[in-house]
Amino acid sequence: MIQAFNTTKKTALKQLAFFAFSAFVALNLSGCALFQNLQSKAKSQEKTASQTKVKKANPNVFGGQFSEESREEFRQLMQLYANAYYEVVTNEDYGKATQMLNESCNRGLGTSCFLLVSFEDYDGEEERREEDIEIAAEKLKHDCFAPKPTIRSGASCATLAELVKKEKVEYAEVIEQALYDKGCQLNDPLSCARYAANYLKNEEPDLYKRYANKAIRQAALGCNHGMGFYCLLAANTIQMLYQEDKDGKAKGFWKRGCELKDGSSCYMVKSIEQREKLERMLKQKQEAEKAAQKEASKRGTQTKTDSNESEVKTN
Repeated sequence: MIQAFNTTKKTALKQLAFFAFSAFVALNLSGCALFQNLQSKAKSQEKTASQTKVKKANPNVFGGQFSEESREEFRQLMQLYANAYYEVVTNEDYGKATQMLNESCNRGLGTSCFLLVSFEDYDGEEERREEDIEIAAEKLKHDCFAPKPTIRSGASCATLAELVKKEKVEYAEVIEQALYDKGCQLNDPLSCARYAANYLKNEEPDLYKRYANKAIRQAALGCNHGMGFYCLLAANTIQMLYQEDKDGKAKGFWKRGCELKDGSSCYMVKSIEQREKLERMLKQKQEAEKAAQKEASKRGTQTKTDSNESEVKTN
């Protein structure tokens, strides 16, 4: 399934498992960034392994360590990815969605290549599906494991983790954890959010909050850079971390995501508006019933008063 590890699918998956497991063990022993010493790499690459660390970035700009051209290219690709969902959710136009994903995939975004597999109707053509999975996996591994990270590297690690889980790779949980942690090291907000939710929430509450807050911070930067998917992610992570949205921040991110034509954000906005409409209707009904009861009580009191006055006059 995955060319970089050659031979049969079964052998390839086992090698991928060993590859990620070795890196995961190295992380726990060293406490350093993931994959600094990849056993499956040639010794000539060991000198460049430290390059997996991202150089210091402008903390107020998404992907601030990369060129403006790279950031704009990534924004366009992620918008094609998000807008594909919009076409499905809003217009039920799978044809246009597939066209957008194909463009994004052909321009190098492995995340879109992987989503295309879900959109495609293979009608039992398992060999063709395997070929498409292989194409997606190659793009994702190329960016995730690049000696010198690109702006796509962190997102590619997150999507590669999804692929590992969906394809039921041996030692999937260990590999997922390693990939999400690596992605978070590369400042990918989705990797940080999923690492927090899947591996820290119940075991390391303080670390969970740190990773979740990093996800929110990085996703907000992506949202501000004009990528609807990251608006959605910021909102979802706020909900995950705080279990509520008292100050309306999550709702604000969903609205911004919908403005940028992220399909899932629009779905959330629509759901919130429907819920708020029902809540208003219920409140109006309760207020009307309360007013009616008050009026009835007032009329009852007035009737009793009139009756007493009538009795006094009779006597």
